[in-house]
Amino acid sequence: MSPCHPQPKFKSVECHVDSGLVVLKSVKDQKSDIVVHFALFRFPPFKFLAHFGVRRSVFGAAVTDAEISQDSLIVVTSYTGIRLYSLEYIIDKVSGNCCTYHHVVSACLLKSRPYSLSTPASATCPKGSSR
Repeated sequence: MSPCHPQPKFKSVECHVDSGLVVLKSVKDQKSDIVVHFALFRFPPFKFLAHFGVRRSVFGAAVTDAEISQDSLIVVTSYTGIRLYSLEYIIDKVSGNCCTYHHVVSACLLKSRPYSLSTPASATCPKGSSR
């Protein structure tokens, strides 16, 4: 990471056996633009996938937390509740761009549309849709 982005302190590890995903989540930082960092690994074999931060400058000043579950990035805000984003889409955009992951994630999230919580479970968010 660059000097302007200090190393995150990871506090939790989750193993999603059904999807073969290991998720490291950092301590929340309520004063910074980046609320929380995630590092993602695939297994077996154990392989690094992505490292990115959930930014207020991308999701809005009301972001309070984020989680990863069921192959979705879940962003929690104090005003609008939660929004779900395709983790597969984020990983596809971040992979191979370690040096610019903040910019890549910001760009792909601004172009992607969050899942609607009122949409039936069988519906999917189209890749590359715009807001």
